[in-house]
Amino acid sequence: MKSFEEIFAEWHDEFPFLKKYSPSTLYQKVGPFLMGLRIGKIGEESYRIFLEMIPLWYTERRTFGQPCVYDELDDKKGGQEIISYRHHDLDFSEALKDAKRQYGLVLTPEIPLNDLIEYLELESERGAYGSKYVRQLSRCSMFETQLAIATYLNKKELFDDTWKHIMTESPKWDTEYFNQITGRTVEERIENMHSKFASRDKFMDTVEWNYQRPRVARLNTGHIIRVDEYTEYIPKLSWREKIRSIFTKR
Repeated sequence: MKSFEEIFAEWHDEFPFLKKYSPSTLYQKVGPFLMGLRIGKIGEESYRIFLEMIPLWYTERRTFGQPCVYDELDDKKGGQEIISYRHHDLDFSEALKDAKRQYGLVLTPEIPLNDLIEYLELESERGAYGSKYVRQLSRCSMFETQLAIATYLNKKELFDDTWKHIMTESPKWDTEYFNQITGRTVEERIENMHSKFASRDKFMDTVEWNYQRPRVARLNTGHIIRVDEYTEYIPKLSWREKIRSIFTKR
């Protein structure tokens, strides 16, 4: 049976542009966040894989390191991917295929901006498989991440598109639930988001300050590319939705 250290090394070999950040994480710096994989132990004989994004626009000790994206790897059927130490050679091959399918848009040293936005949208929609409240929190976190990317790149179109979607979706969010979970109402959460990105100079100073943290500074640097090719993301219809739209038009 393979040890956790051997398993960690196998994942690192597949994604050599990532570097060890902690005993269970492999990250790279990408714009205003860290991004990479977490190998999460389940007992002594199995583990799970997550793609994480760690925001670099926070400085508070209690919040730094908390992911804004925490995307658990699914198997081909959409269920939880559990990987066994004992049967690792077989399980690893399948998990790697699934990781490239689910994370392929962004798990690379150079990430096209449109692919990054598409991934964030798809990841937030996976939250729809939970309760509507979980989905609302997921969407809120996604919007904040998009605003951070837009601020970092000084991309006004992305910033404006994101705020447009916030203003459309947020009135439908459950204020009581937000207050219970986050200690803020929906309105306070949105105002808090606005204040974080009101000054680009302050935002960039915070990101740069976090880049100097010793463990962060040692990481490789990935890049967001094709910024000028940005177009607003439009969700793709499933085949059921396409059929429904045909009959609706008639």
